[in-house]
Amino acid sequence: MSNRVKLIVDKINGDQDFTTIKQAIVKREGKRSVDHATITVSAKHNIEENDTVSYMQDEVDTTFLTGIWNFQGSCNDESGNNFNGTGNADYRYPNVGTNIRKFAPNYALQFDAAGEEISISDNTELDFTKQFDIIIAFTMESSNPSEHFNGSSNTTQILFSKHDGTNGVEIGIKYVSSRWVIYAILDSTTFTGAGTLPYVSDNDHGVINQNNPKFIRFYRDEEFNVRLSLDDVLDGTNCVQTVAFNSTRATSTLFFGSDRTQLKDYDGIIHQIRIYNGSYLSEGDIQRLIHVAPQPMTVKFVGKVTKVQDNFDTKKLSCRGTTKFILENQLSAITLDNTITSATTNEPATHTKNIFDEGQTATNIIKTILYKINPNFIWNKAFTTASKVLTGKYTATGGFLNTLELLSTLDTKTFFTLPTKVLVYEKHDGVPTGKLANVAGTKNYTFDHNEFIITERGKNSVKLKNDFEIVGRLQSQYREQGFGNVSSGTVSTLSFVPDRLTLVDNSGTIIDTGYTIDLDGKEINWTSTHSGVTAKYWYEKISGSTSDILYYRVSSSSSNISTSGRNSKRLYIPQLTHRSDLVYYGDRLKTDLESTNNRYRLIIPYLLNSLRENHEITLNNTVMKFGSSTTVDTLVKSIEWRYPEGTTIIDCGEYDLGMFDMGANMATDITSLAETTTITKDSS
Repeated sequence: MSNRVKLIVDKINGDQDFTTIKQAIVKREGKRSVDHATITVSAKHNIEENDTVSYMQDEVDTTFLTGIWNFQGSCNDESGNNFNGTGNADYRYPNVGTNIRKFAPNYALQFDAAGEEISISDNTELDFTKQFDIIIAFTMESSNPSEHFNGSSNTTQILFSKHDGTNGVEIGIKYVSSRWVIYAILDSTTFTGAGTLPYVSDNDHGVINQNNPKFIRFYRDEEFNVRLSLDDVLDGTNCVQTVAFNSTRATSTLFFGSDRTQLKDYDGIIHQIRIYNGSYLSEGDIQRLIHVAPQPMTVKFVGKVTKVQDNFDTKKLSCRGTTKFILENQLSAITLDNTITSATTNEPATHTKNIFDEGQTATNIIKTILYKINPNFIWNKAFTTASKVLTGKYTATGGFLNTLELLSTLDTKTFFTLPTKVLVYEKHDGVPTGKLANVAGTKNYTFDHNEFIITERGKNSVKLKNDFEIVGRLQSQYREQGFGNVSSGTVSTLSFVPDRLTLVDNSGTIIDTGYTIDLDGKEINWTSTHSGVTAKYWYEKISGSTSDILYYRVSSSSSNISTSGRNSKRLYIPQLTHRSDLVYYGDRLKTDLESTNNRYRLIIPYLLNSLRENHEITLNNTVMKFGSSTTVDTLVKSIEWRYPEGTTIIDCGEYDLGMFDMGANMATDITSLAETTTITKDSS
């Protein structure tokens, strides 16, 4: 198992080191908190505070891994070599179109038009002159050549190309005798499948079509034997040839989705590409890749070293995820310092500095802000349904995490970040890992209590809230209210809760004695006589239904409050400038927090790589039933890996919030509320 985990250390001075791990606890916290890790390595490694570490965990040997692309919203390489791709290809959503079988829970790189090839600059590490191993997982779009976006003449489709016309590698599929077969070139030697693999139904080895995710493998061993296989099965004698080592390395660009001439475009999706240089995977590892559930990410954690504890023979590293630096960005007219009057690809929401125009969608606002604070971060909106359109202007202020929470609540969506610098924005009800709506017989990844430990079933009412006071940037109004002549014992009632109250008599003289004030009751109790009294004061406009009334109270049903007790929360939301947006937000927040979800903890006795946050899984327990059922579908909230114990801990359904979490949230609320007048009362 030790060769399946690796620590990549990128030092401040630019040096890089691949380090063996002695012990690691790595936790992805989802929306709850910043990812963190505690990693122990040998004391011989020169690792210091502020160095960047990447924790890699794979299903197979990582020793000779040169490049791996999982295509979860980006073409970034997760091998540590940073062979990141660029291009115009889009991404196929989970459980959509041809992405519905083995790789259905994950995204896929989609090629459906000319000019979408992905390019990666040459590097000396991309060397296919000696031993190498290339594995490509793909699903083609249609088995009918006439349906190719370039026309029926595109009977050779290249998925992988690093060839200069004489040297290098190309791998793809070719239409021969009315069927698709595997195809490759190494230097000047061509490999073509014979079409002899079983070809009867969708489940047979030889079928390459839109219903079949397939694995192409192309590798050379130490004895110059080169093999091309489909799902680890050779297709004819031409797929095994001897090609000597080459002294000339191809220095051409590496392409995914087309050949070097961009004439043999691939039409379909690619799920994953792996490159190994200097060796090749064992037969057992290949079989494992083909049969194991696919992984959404190989690098589970990227973070900064915040503390180094030196021991006699080890170093213990405390690390915080780098995503914290983007989530903690403070938004203002300084961070958003430009003006966009018409939408662009990178900034689709129009704005003047940090003030966004009316009628913008939540997704466009988030994407624009993300680009401004870190253009290297990739935005991955994982749905085609319409996003919430804000009626009023949006003021980007406070932390970026606050904006994400607020706008995703308005949009009924959720979010999380990937180590490859991708912000994933998905439907809040999760991504099924196999169970398809209205499709009988389909099911999610299922964890049975006979094989896994399902524990800590329960609910936590710490998060429950059912009574909300939503306060925006309230409008201050000036009022003069006459009370005429008053005497001792007279009670004068103000129309509103006053701020900066001044009392004057009929001569304009300020009255500063002879009364007491009950601000909450809006009453002046007179203890002396005065003539022609006028009260001059300001008040906060909190009643009415006009667009500038940025105050809203909303509570759950009386039965909910009777059952759970009244759990109140007061929020200051200066970002929303129109009442309808404030009301919509309050109603959405009530729906999200007025009830508690069941919480489950799943303990898996090995390092699981196939799950990430917001995946939907199924738990099965005939002893600890879920209500009246033995199964329950639930969402992954956080994941923890422990090495070398070989344990994965998954929290599902809901976070287990403690009083520390609530204390931190309350402190944030109080800090925010300090920006507004504190005299606001739920009355007028």
